[in-house]
Amino acid sequence: MPFSYNSKEYLEKTYFNKPTFAFKDFSTTEKGAILEVYLGDYYDFLDTCMLFQYETAYEYKYLNLKKPSKKGLRNNFDLLNTENRFVALGVSALTIIKNITAEDGSVCTKFLLHERIGNVAASVNQFHVVPSGSHQPLYDSIEQCIIKGTENLMLTIKREFIEEIFGHEETENTSSIEMLNELIVKYNLDNVLKDTYLLSVGFHPLDTHIDVFAITIINAIGSSIGTTEKEIISKIKGKNEGEVTLQNFNKGTIKNYAEHHKATVSLKSNFQFIYDNYDDIINQLNIYEVTTRPTTKNTTKNKKKRNTHKS
Repeated sequence: MPFSYNSKEYLEKTYFNKPTFAFKDFSTTEKGAILEVYLGDYYDFLDTCMLFQYETAYEYKYLNLKKPSKKGLRNNFDLLNTENRFVALGVSALTIIKNITAEDGSVCTKFLLHERIGNVAASVNQFHVVPSGSHQPLYDSIEQCIIKGTENLMLTIKREFIEEIFGHEETENTSSIEMLNELIVKYNLDNVLKDTYLLSVGFHPLDTHIDVFAITIINAIGSSIGTTEKEIISKIKGKNEGEVTLQNFNKGTIKNYAEHHKATVSLKSNFQFIYDNYDDIINQLNIYEVTTRPTTKNTTKNKKKRNTHKS
């Protein structure tokens, strides 16, 4: 029995064997990056890539090995050769929301963090950005998704945003292009997610998939996700895959999660990059930790206090 069916039966995983894009090659041109992909099934990824992750865990935990065994898969398959397995392509987006009105009246910037518990297929009990998911075409638009290329990466981000932020179930509400487009219009996502930028393309060292990492900047003013901190929290429905929270966007918080023992590899490496280039990134993306602070009433008591410090 293949690994995918074994894990679904004995690990009680809620895997869906949907059409999935796999990474074939990567190149750059003057116009930007080019990702070459091909189509297969999600179980192809489980059966040819996820094995590396479970073998590594077994060797470290039960065999007490400090490095992969000579007889293991990692020493017998070149992990940089994408032709020897189905290297699934994942898409992750750090969602930064600016111009949020906080409870104290200040206008600030925050980001969404996902603690992945429950029925997640990968990175269980870890912190990750949201939205994220496998790059998959919709059942009724496979050829269209293949042709549109990069535009389809945005479709994956929008689909995952609808599922992981607004709480729509994948199998019920976002499995067809018609239903998905209705939800995109309902939440005005073409406008809400218009400022999305590619940050990196990375290789996951455990399950060996390729992850496209992006940054999405949302202006809370007039957006469907809400304008105040309280309103945004109330609109985050999520699914039964863990909790999505708002975190302060500042250099200290970014560094904390870059080194956090529960953070995913993708989050760690990209947050470290953001930390190392923090000033340049916030200037280029026009995002700031706190835009305005609440005004303090100028009382007589305050005036007297200030006058006592005059020379």
